[in-house]
Amino acid sequence: MILAAITFREWVKLRWQSIAYRGEFYKSIDWKLVGDKTAILKIDPFVNYRHPVDPAGFYLAFFKVLNREKVEHLIIDLRKNGGGLGDTNVALASFLLKRPFIWNKPIQQKAIRFGAWTKDVETWGDRKEIFEPPVGNFRRLASGFYERITNETTPDQRPNALAADRFSGRGTLLSSPVNASGTTMLIAKLKDEKRVSVIGEAAGGSAEGPTAGRIFFRKLPYSGFVVRVPKFWNLMSISAFTQGKGVASDIEVKSTLEAFLADRGGDGNRQNHVSYSKIISTFETDFVGKRKYSRSIRLGGKAKFIPFGAMGDVNHFL
Repeated sequence: MILAAITFREWVKLRWQSIAYRGEFYKSIDWKLVGDKTAILKIDPFVNYRHPVDPAGFYLAFFKVLNREKVEHLIIDLRKNGGGLGDTNVALASFLLKRPFIWNKPIQQKAIRFGAWTKDVETWGDRKEIFEPPVGNFRRLASGFYERITNETTPDQRPNALAADRFSGRGTLLSSPVNASGTTMLIAKLKDEKRVSVIGEAAGGSAEGPTAGRIFFRKLPYSGFVVRVPKFWNLMSISAFTQGKGVASDIEVKSTLEAFLADRGGDGNRQNHVSYSKIISTFETDFVGKRKYSRSIRLGGKAKFIPFGAMGDVNHFL
């Protein structure tokens, strides 16, 4: 099948199956208390660099309510979250993990000198610091990569503190192949620390760690196309991963073609692929062995809704 070409502006205006083009963290958070002891937090995406906000402050309002209401089970819906800036996922981890944590292993990069190639590259920040870092700050590995030399005083090697209002109850995380980049990093860390049970389809991306952190934009001389070249390889500080893979789910719940097509109704409103009641019922029957919380998840029952500030319409979510 050959499709007619469209312009970039036309492409941006298409009705998206997932989040809108250039979605942003500050307006992509929905949350809800369901029943007496369960809450749902939905985030898509973690992008926080176009209109940056303090993510810890955003999360704090939600987690204060969780603790005040004595919530026992938190469902984190990241099925439509393809990633974003590191501060948003690290901040969320600080509200969920049980002990101070190191997020990354020392960052690696393929080159520390780039020659004349840099004159055609655009990026942000101090160009001398980016393209001519001190050679003594790196060690050459057998793989050919350069690893940044760190110690306990290096910012990304100091343990991240836990949030004062962190959640200590049971966690369930909903995943999908849409997940990548920083979202997969978060899922990998939470699963590695045994803080969540992952339900859905396997997360995309790399649990070992993505290439990102800083992006070079280079315009190709003949085609005029601009390509994105990541500088860093961010290796996650986790105990195990499958090389070249994302994060496998503990309970696989696949989306059918019918559910995929129904994700957006005829009027353009989005609907759920799989109901939360079905997911949690499956989780507690097959994984836990009992249905202790099924009463508080019934979608047709009475739900308590508390809006997260001016975060947009939550009706598409539940």
